[in-house]
This record gives sequence, C-alpha cells and structure tokens, in this order.
Amino acid sequence: MAKKVFKERQLFRNVEFFAFAAGLSALLLFILVQEIRTGTNTMYEKELTCIFLIATIIMAVFYALQVQLKTVVTTSGISFQIMPIHLKKIHIPWEDVAYYEIVETSNMAQWAGANITFNYEKRYSFSGRNGVRITLKNGAQYLIGSRKTEDLTKAIQAVFPK
Repeated sequence: MAKKVFKERQLFRNVEFFAFAAGLSALLLFILVQEIRTGTNTMYEKELTCIFLIATIIMAVFYALQVQLKTVVTTSGISFQIMPIHLKKIHIPWEDVAYYEIVETSNMAQWAGANITFNYEKRYSFSGRNGVRITLKNGAQYLIGSRKTEDLTKAIQAVFPK
C-alpha cells in the first residue's frame, strides 16, 4: 500500500469567470425584458431566452457541482482528478516520470500571457501556472496545479529526488 505524502483539494472559485457569467446573464435578461416590454421584435424572444438560460445554467452548474481538483502524492506516484469531470483519477507512477519541475508564476505574469504554452502539455489547474510540471519518459507532459507549491515540492522531493 502506497503511503500518502501530500494531499490537496482545490475548489474552482474563479471570480472573473463568475463575474463574467453573471454580467452576461444580467445583460441578456435586461435585453429580454426590454424586448418584451417595448414589443419592437427586433430580436427573437425565444433565442434570447435560450441564450440567457444557457449562460445562467453554465454558471449554476459550475457553482452547484463544486468542481474541484484533488491531488495526492504517494510513494508510488502522483494522482489527480477534476471532479466531476474525470470519472476516475489519473495516476502517474514515479517509474514513468523522466523529469519534473515546480512552476510558480506570479499573478501579474499570468495576466501578461506568461501562462500560454505552445507545447503539448496537458494542464490541470485551478491556480494558474503554479504547480508541478511532469515530463514522462514517453514525452507526454502534464502541469498539475497547486496552491501549496512549497508543500508539494517537499512531498515530491521526499519520494522522487532529482
């Protein structure tokens, strides 16, 4: 049985996403009310209602489902899962890891485009480009996000020294 060295649970709480979705929903609701009130029929009420409902449903689903990223570092490997999107957790054994590096990007750098990647990295993060970047022996690359990068670094170094 593998021993747990590190465990983190991150909830999706992106304020910008929720503000954008709420603003879009409010704007669509305002336009819908204006169209119904004035009766000018410049836009179709059914289409506008559908767009409003879709924006509201997307925001409500993300909030209600409590989308979360669970990361666990054990002596056998690292596992992660975005619930409820992934049906089962993804496990990367340490034997498959060729290289890893801890990535910490400031908030200002992330807004400047430093978080853009042009390689084939698979990114699982709710915390921007902060976390561990893993390169497997077969060439696959993963970025697993973490808000506790110092604790993650200590845990990985304890079970997989460079």
